[in-house]
Amino acid sequence: MRGIVIVVLLAAIVSAAATGDALADPTARIYWTEYNSYNPDLCRIARSNVDGSGTETVIDGLTDGMGAGDLAVDPDAGKLYWGNRGLAILERANLDGTDRETLCEGVYPVGVDLHLSAGKIYWTDYTYSEPRICRADLDGSDMEVLAENLGDGC
Repeated sequence: MRGIVIVVLLAAIVSAAATGDALADPTARIYWTEYNSYNPDLCRIARSNVDGSGTETVIDGLTDGMGAGDLAVDPDAGKLYWGNRGLAILERANLDGTDRETLCEGVYPVGVDLHLSAGKIYWTDYTYSEPRICRADLDGSDMEVLAENLGDGC
């Protein structure tokens, strides 16, 4: 039996060119997460050139049972941010996968997004009993709950 592979393409196109057409920039990359329910060893964050060539694994071994979730990119700082619900953490690393670090623990991040000019990361902390909206500084400090009591989860 073949495993089911779910690819979450988040259209995170990162270009070295500050202006212009990112699709015409030969240094532009697309980043995405992959989850394989039958073989969690295949869960990874990957990237390729915008034409689909040069696919490579950035971070592999996301074998926590759920893999990486939503992905956000800070191209100026050269950072990837993602939720790891299986381990209940929010993580970041350099665009090449180096310097991986945990920013927040005890959270179940979904819908990760960045407000770069404010230096903040936002996410839905999606527990099944008490979902809430949270944010923190881009380094994970000063985490705060913005909204809670949002319903019953599922």
